[in-house]
Amino acid sequence: EANSEVEDRLRFNRPFDCIEIEMGFSTNVLSKLGLDSGPTIVWFDYDGVLTESIRIDVRSLAASVTPYSVIVVTLDARWKELLETTKSVEAPNPEEYEALSNFEKIARLTGDKRFLTADLSGDGLTENYRRSLVGQVEAGLRERNLETAESGVGRRIAFRQLFNFRYCDGAEMATFGWLVYPEDEAQKVDAVGFENLDFCRTDNTYYRIVAPKLTFREIRELNRFLPLGEAPANIPVSEEFKSAYKKIYRYFPCFTEAEI
Repeated sequence: EANSEVEDRLRFNRPFDCIEIEMGFSTNVLSKLGLDSGPTIVWFDYDGVLTESIRIDVRSLAASVTPYSVIVVTLDARWKELLETTKSVEAPNPEEYEALSNFEKIARLTGDKRFLTADLSGDGLTENYRRSLVGQVEAGLRERNLETAESGVGRRIAFRQLFNFRYCDGAEMATFGWLVYPEDEAQKVDAVGFENLDFCRTDNTYYRIVAPKLTFREIRELNRFLPLGEAPANIPVSEEFKSAYKKIYRYFPCFTEAEI
C-alpha cells in the first residue's frame, strides 16, 4: 500500500493476523518479499491504466519468481481513463508535453512505443495492453534464461497465458495471467488440461465475466439445482440470468455478514 496516511486503518481492518501489509510502491517492495522461495500466486490488482512502472513490475517478477508461479495483472481498460491519466503526467517540459498527440502521450505513460501506431479502437486498447505485458514477461524470461545459459546453472523457463478476462465492476476492467514453468516440463503443463477449462484463454481471445444481478434467495434456489438439474420456471429469474449464473456459480462469492 503506497498511501501511508491510511496505514493504521489498514492494519486495524486486517481480518486475520497472518496477513502482512507492506507499505510502499510495488516497484520498491517486490524485491523484499522473498518471492523466489517457492511457487507463488502474485496478483497485481491495479485500479488504474497501464503505466511504465506496471510494466517494470511484471518484467522484474517474470525474471525472478520460482517456476510454477502465476502472475496476474488487473487494469482499468477504459479509453477515457487512459486519456485522463496522461494529463496527470509530470513532464520536465509541460508545454512540449502538451503539444504531443494522444498516442505520443500514451507511449510516454506506458514506456511502450507500440502505442504510437497501435489501433486502440474498440477492443484494440485492451488487446494492446495484453501484448505490452506479454512483451514484458518475455523480456524478463529472456534475461533470466540468458543468465542461466551463461552460468550453466539452472533451467530454462517458459511461460503460458492462462487468463484473458474482461468484466465490468463499475468500470470496464481487464485481467491477464501467466504461468511460468521449466521449459523441459512442458508436457506436465499440457497434462493439466488448462484448455479444457471454459474460462482459460491462451491467446488474444478473451472471456467476458458476466455476473447476473441476483438476490441471495434467488442464488440459494438456483444452487439447489446445479450442476446437473435445470432451475424450475417458478424461480422468477430470466433464462438469460439462469444461463449466465450456471457458467460461473462455482466461482460466485458466497458470503454473509451479521452482527448479533
